[in-house]
Amino acid sequence: MPQWNVDFSELSAFAEDLRNMKGFEKYAKATVREIGKVLVDYIKPFTPVETTKLLHGWDKRFVAVTKEANGYSIRIVNRVPYARAVNDGHISKNQYGGPYIVHDRIKIPNRPTYQIGSDTYYVYGHFFVEKGKEALIRTGKIESIVYAQLKEWWSTL
Repeated sequence: MPQWNVDFSELSAFAEDLRNMKGFEKYAKATVREIGKVLVDYIKPFTPVETTKLLHGWDKRFVAVTKEANGYSIRIVNRVPYARAVNDGHISKNQYGGPYIVHDRIKIPNRPTYQIGSDTYYVYGHFFVEKGKEALIRTGKIESIVYAQLKEWWSTL
């Protein structure tokens, strides 16, 4: 098996120079926010529709971007309080806080192993956020957004 000796020091230096350039922070956040807005569009088709309340809970105005140690984080918001439970799955409880026997739960043939719980009291998640994220990654749209924002940023320098 061949071994490769690759020196990335110049590439790392170039990335550091980019970070220090005027306006980088502003355009980086704008790029990540734009990706978040597009992500909402990709999540919507996977959002389960029973009363349409969950589907109409998505709002692109509430895409928040925070700077992390190794990059940026996107936070998208669905204004419906139970959106996370529908996405991730949840234990079903009755009005007294005890277990509620679920007769009409969603059947998932190969449920993920991290969804631990009694089949009687557990409502499986739909994972619409994860499905939307995977669909967005497959399309290559992220690269086009980054390229468009980078082109706009270079034009201001």
